[in-house]
Amino acid sequence: MTGTSDLGLSELGVSRARRHRRARGRRVLLVGDVGTGDIGDDVLLAEALRALGGDAEPRVLSHNPMLVEAIHRVRAVPASAQALLTSLCWCDAVVVVGEPSAGRGWPVVVSACLTVGREATYLTFCGGAAMSRPVRRSRRSAGEHDTSAVYCDEVFARLPAEPAEYAQGALAAAGVPPQRPLLLLAPKAMPDECRTLDEIRILAGAARAWDRHGGTVAGIAMSAHADFGIDRTRRDEALLGEVSAQLGHDLPVVGPLLPPRLAKAVVGQAEAVAGARLPALALAAAQGVALLGFPWEEQTAEFLSRLGLPALPERPLPGDAAVWVDALRLAAAPWSRVRVV
Repeated sequence: MTGTSDLGLSELGVSRARRHRRARGRRVLLVGDVGTGDIGDDVLLAEALRALGGDAEPRVLSHNPMLVEAIHRVRAVPASAQALLTSLCWCDAVVVVGEPSAGRGWPVVVSACLTVGREATYLTFCGGAAMSRPVRRSRRSAGEHDTSAVYCDEVFARLPAEPAEYAQGALAAAGVPPQRPLLLLAPKAMPDECRTLDEIRILAGAARAWDRHGGTVAGIAMSAHADFGIDRTRRDEALLGEVSAQLGHDLPVVGPLLPPRLAKAVVGQAEAVAGARLPALALAAAQGVALLGFPWEEQTAEFLSRLGLPALPERPLPGDAAVWVDALRLAAAPWSRVRVV
């Protein structure tokens, strides 16, 4: 497992490409749950493309190839059995990107690659708990084959942001008032519904406290679907709707389906971010935006602990986030980006 700048991908597929004396360089197939509206996976795909270098000819297999091509400016093909077989014959190496390295199908693909003489590797964020619904075969496969892992804060720090005016336009289109200190709420449904309900109550408390201090509150939907196989009724937008119901008024919501660079720019416009969505927290940390994380997943807890960032306790009280807002407000004069640890 490596955290180097090229993640071990700069030489992937080189030996086979040389044997075939290919003028255009090595052909690399990237597979994973990309193009589904999850910013974390899209950012990891961008990191993989960066690490491959300019001599590679990448191709992405996706259920939404048009979205992948629009965001990443890379060739993408539909995720079908025929396209997979054709692409495996075409490529010199395969990279499995993101959370699907825990899925049931990718270990079979990796084994097939190795059988026909293609190199294969996994690329994921550090911390196996990022994987949704891990299975034993996936753990064994990731242990047996090459696996590159990168700290999410490093990836999000390297990600370029769109110009500030693009973010301001996205916020204005969502109905966020300008020139007021902004708190972004970034919820995520948990497998334990009680946790999710606690999260909604705590975020509503933070929003009330922020409003008392004269700021404005908005939501950011970092994913178009819920993780862990949870029903779409618990996606980010729906959770923000429940926060709105507790507040008695509609919150403006930015997203989902934000391109990663625009998402970074939007987070950069905020004074603070609170929630359980790790990409939102990582984007905040990368830009010095104050944050409060909900450490209810192992990877999120590790991220917050390693960087010494504010986190709710394991068993939070409904008013804990409001206390954080009050402390942040008192420490900031006026509304400067100060983290309260």
